[in-house]
Amino acid sequence: MKLAVIGGGGVRSMFLAKSIAGRAEKMGITDLVFMDNNEKKLNIYGKMAREVSRRLCPALNFTLTTDGKEAVTDADFVITTIRAGGDRMRCRDERIALDLGILGQETTGAAGFSFAMRSIPALKEDCELVKKYAKPNAMVFNFTNPAGVVSQTLRDMGYDFTYGICDAPSGMLRRFEELYGYPENHLDALCYGLNHLSFFKYIKADGVDITSRIVSDDEAYKNTDLRYFDKEFLMRKQYVSNEYMYYFYNREKAVENILNAPMTRGEQIAEINEKMTEALSNIDIESDFEKALEIFDYYYGLRENSYMASETGEKRNSTWHFDMYAPDDGGYAGVALGIIDAKNMQTDKKVIACVPNDNNAIDFLKETDTVEISCEVKNGKVTPIQIGEVPFENKEIIVNDEDDLFPAESVMSNSDYTFENFIVGSSNKFAHSACIAVARNNTCEYNPLFIYGPSGLGKTHLLNAIINELSENNPQVSIIYIKGDQFTNQMIESIAAGTQSEFRKKYRKADVLLIDDIQFIAGKESTQEEFFHTFNELYEDNKQIIMTSDRPPKDIKTLEDRLKTRFESGLIADIQPPDFELRIAILKNKSKKMNVKIPDSVLTFIAENLKNFDLCTIIKIY
Repeated sequence: MKLAVIGGGGVRSMFLAKSIAGRAEKMGITDLVFMDNNEKKLNIYGKMAREVSRRLCPALNFTLTTDGKEAVTDADFVITTIRAGGDRMRCRDERIALDLGILGQETTGAAGFSFAMRSIPALKEDCELVKKYAKPNAMVFNFTNPAGVVSQTLRDMGYDFTYGICDAPSGMLRRFEELYGYPENHLDALCYGLNHLSFFKYIKADGVDITSRIVSDDEAYKNTDLRYFDKEFLMRKQYVSNEYMYYFYNREKAVENILNAPMTRGEQIAEINEKMTEALSNIDIESDFEKALEIFDYYYGLRENSYMASETGEKRNSTWHFDMYAPDDGGYAGVALGIIDAKNMQTDKKVIACVPNDNNAIDFLKETDTVEISCEVKNGKVTPIQIGEVPFENKEIIVNDEDDLFPAESVMSNSDYTFENFIVGSSNKFAHSACIAVARNNTCEYNPLFIYGPSGLGKTHLLNAIINELSENNPQVSIIYIKGDQFTNQMIESIAAGTQSEFRKKYRKADVLLIDDIQFIAGKESTQEEFFHTFNELYEDNKQIIMTSDRPPKDIKTLEDRLKTRFESGLIADIQPPDFELRIAILKNKSKKMNVKIPDSVLTFIAENLKNFDLCTIIKIY
């Protein structure tokens, strides 16, 4: 079996070599190729990796190359770990973001997006080589950050043989095992999230949930990556967060700490790597490997002890040594090798990886969304585990858009979308009262109800408050919620699939139909024709119709007159941008819910200077 590593000249190449060589004989790996287009680094770090492989598994055929085609030809598996643009481009990305007062951070910040934009074209070329020259059904494991974004894009491009790997969640579990004296792979955990921002729903030992024990244990905050979190905060949450969640929960603090530090993380890494590479370039790796290891230990120790130090203020002062003969904890390559081993040996295994959301494992996301999630590897297939109920605050982090929390036909009851917590003022009072009347009065007195106003003022909140109220008072009521563009897409899909009758039946049998952003059906003749008949049938059967738009019916220019007439036949309620007092009230409410402390002077400045905007977005940006 052949395994190829694209980016084999990276400073972490020895870690990969140790993990692979240590398992090669058992897993049936006979050929290992490390490829890199930076010949200088390949001749240093690639040669060090080769020496590790030679000492651990002399029978393993290990080769170095700068030719991508040569590397992947006849490969069964490929690992990609590249840095397009090099370390100094990372520094530039971070500083551009920081100059704007925004978190850089190459995984979850603005610099991560820039890194993805540079990496994806290069990885696309690598995937094309895999398609052409690797063995059929070859798998690609991508370690290149940001893993989730990159994996999503590559899969969207058609490279469905790619799997994203982030070792942070698995590494955190290993630290807990070490802390409590459990053997390797003893803990059973359910992890879920997006692109490094993930949570552990539970962590179990021998079938017993130990999450509460972990988040209340002072030793865990001293000896694991919980060191980056406030103990009281996680005790309230009662879940364990991946270390990268620090950048979400503490973005203001992180930005402030980085700006006050002498260097960004990227600048630290660049300086350390440059000095290490220069020192190692004077060493003959094959003949003086021990000296090379001494140099590597010193500089890599600097990297490890400074990890997240400037961002969090939490510094380490441990002695670091690369020991190729010490038991391997899987580390950098553990997830990939776990999948390979399970596939080849036809055994079952549990891993955490970036994969498509198959079978709606996270039920409020699409199946094509790439998620970071606990998976079962069975019969050579990687399948995400069903997550079940997700706390609403975690939902909000994953989706980051209230509209997307309520996809078509979804009726989700939660405390955040009620009439009671909708902040009412003169600009939205009439619409609020109209929605309450519709939700609590079964006579269809206001039918249809048409609500209009600019984006971000609470129309979707009111629709879902109606859904919650109706569902609570009458669980048997048939409710359909959908957006205007989704209605069009579903209609087109039904035509293509020959299921138009089922499509019509679904919508015309609803007791309550809520259409968000109805203006999106304008200009679409077939969609308007279909909706015209759906509207008529529901109306004649005395079923409630509720619609929202960014403008009144008369101003939707390409909307057919017959639909304008029907939309205007009921009650029309507008929502206007909030006045100063309401803006202040909304800002205070949002900041309280999101646990963000904002000085009154800042709230006043925002309220005075920004009149028409999404208040929640402003809070998130702040």
